[in-house]
Amino acid sequence: MKNFVSIAIRTSLALSLATAAFGQNYSQVNLVSNTAGIAPVTDSTLINPWGLARSTSSPWWVSDNGSGLSTLYNGAGAKQSLVVTIPKSDPSSTVFPTGTPTGMIFNGAASDFLIFGKPAVFIFATIDGTISAWNPAVGVAAGATPPSTHAVIAVKTTDGSVYTGLTSAFVGGKHFLYAANSSKGRVDVYDNTFNPVSLPREKGAAPAFTDSELPPTTILSMSRP
Repeated sequence: MKNFVSIAIRTSLALSLATAAFGQNYSQVNLVSNTAGIAPVTDSTLINPWGLARSTSSPWWVSDNGSGLSTLYNGAGAKQSLVVTIPKSDPSSTVFPTGTPTGMIFNGAASDFLIFGKPAVFIFATIDGTISAWNPAVGVAAGATPPSTHAVIAVKTTDGSVYTGLTSAFVGGKHFLYAANSSKGRVDVYDNTFNPVSLPREKGAAPAFTDSELPPTTILSMSRP
């Protein structure tokens, strides 16, 4: 399995579709790969990279779905020293040998999405149905110094949910998380304390962000390269 992070790979399609009439061109530059020879930087933990996020001043954070990690890179693709482990929903599970991060976001709101009294700085959705959060002072191993190298689980579902995407939005001045639940054909919404909420709907209307026509998704195992 060949995976890499590249400049414009995640934006070129949308931009080219939006500006196709103007005939603009975009070049892909491979920065990091888990396979030697694909990019200047080789990182064996960059397996099935999925989510990508950063703050205005941080490196790029990548969700490594196949290795259960989030790895950090600067704009030139150089790997940073911090590597964060995303926990499994069930530590004893043999279906998922590692955590399974997919979508992720940066949270800059100091009073929202608190974990152990501190705001989650980066938040991760996972295939095994959790939402995990990271703060540099939370989950620090005994005897270690910050920043923490472990995210902690903020939401653990038990209904077979499979989260494949994550975003956030402010509605009426309140902060919400939106997690794409591919196994249930819906988007699950959580408030700024990680509690599930139901969005209001008109009488007789289907629940918001629900599509009964989507085929079910079953995750049985994960492959490795």
